[in-house]
Amino acid sequence: MLVFSLTDADTLYYCEGYVESAKRANAEMVLVGSKNDLPSTISDEQVNEFMEKHNIRKYYKTSANTKENVDNAFEYLIYRSLYKMHKHIQVWSGVTQVCDERKPARVQKKCLLM
Repeated sequence: MLVFSLTDADTLYYCEGYVESAKRANAEMVLVGSKNDLPSTISDEQVNEFMEKHNIRKYYKTSANTKENVDNAFEYLIYRSLYKMHKHIQVWSGVTQVCDERKPARVQKKCLLM
């Protein structure tokens, strides 16, 4: 989850440093603009350009004060993360094996941190 403040344009560009790390980790990314209850200094065009540049599919404008879209952003991230995990889990004879494309024959322990 990449969170920036809609009231400070610099914070969107600070997210740049985290995008590459998330891509290397094959992490699901959702862009979240916080403080939507205050006047914005970032245009939708700037956000759309950022999303296109980094291939980010989902964006939420949120407000902690009004609770707007906070649950939706987390629900989307959890759903997408579980969907990705499900694609890599195979069950044979009651034994769950988590498969990594690089090492498909090896049983691995995984941790999902949210």
